[in-house]
Amino acid sequence: MYINLDIAGLSYRLITGSVIWHDLLLKKYSNFITDKSPDIVVEIQFLKKINSNFSVRYKNQNTCLLTMPNSLGAFRQFNFICKTIFSSFLLNHGGIILHASSIKHKSRAILFAGKEGKGKSTIVKLMPEHTVLNDDFAIIRKIDNVFHVFSSPFYETNPFPKIKKSYPLDRIFFLSQSRISLSYTMDTS
Repeated sequence: MYINLDIAGLSYRLITGSVIWHDLLLKKYSNFITDKSPDIVVEIQFLKKINSNFSVRYKNQNTCLLTMPNSLGAFRQFNFICKTIFSSFLLNHGGIILHASSIKHKSRAILFAGKEGKGKSTIVKLMPEHTVLNDDFAIIRKIDNVFHVFSSPFYETNPFPKIKKSYPLDRIFFLSQSRISLSYTMDTS
């Protein structure tokens, strides 16, 4: 059993022998399912011991084997490892995953980067009039000499609708916190 996901314009196949995990993946990644043939293949092999560790072995440039415990409680770790595997493949296709939040403003993407706890997730929650692309990990990929920001199906801090569409990168704001409470507005015109 497998599902194909379209993440940042790349097709990513997850192969699993478990009906329960297959159904969970269909549910969690539903907005990213595609019929495209895969660029990247991740085969998931489940271990009989629930307390076993995860391991990743690359078979070739575009295929790897993920060995993991057969426990639905391991989904969060699985999601993190899938994101890590995807980021290594993404590097070979002109892209990166950045610890940042992003919104769609007009027809372009604005990124908010900063250290943990600096307000990346908070700032996108404070802008309800904009479409949130992500609030924790932004996928950026250069296509036809233009940097595009993509939503990520991987774990995010806040629940919001996931979209498969990308937007050209317009601006990056680097966030820091002041010791003084200030009010401000963002002029993005």
